[in-house]
Amino acid sequence: MQCCAASRMGSLPPIPRCVQAAADLDRAVKEKAGTHPVARRLMTVAGVGPVVALNFLALVDDLSRFRRTENVGAFLDLTPRSLERWIAPPASRDAAMEPRGAHRSRWRQP
Repeated sequence: MQCCAASRMGSLPPIPRCVQAAADLDRAVKEKAGTHPVARRLMTVAGVGPVVALNFLALVDDLSRFRRTENVGAFLDLTPRSLERWIAPPASRDAAMEPRGAHRSRWRQP
């Protein structure tokens, strides 16, 4: 974090110090994810690493507050909410702005 503060003040520390600070942060994230049982379980999924696992845990916090598993996906905007799946999206934005049946009343030139 000293690298970020120093760069805002106008003097950038030497690159090796920034690289070392980034490596320390990376090691701390991996260590935290490795010691948390739920994060370790999440990391068994393909494509989920320590950063994604810890972000998921930070966002969701307590899983018992969700009644159903689908609600977790809706909370994270990954799936439609329960009512949204029954409402079909309009074919186009213009179709949503027109009254029903307007496409039948249009006059076409031969």
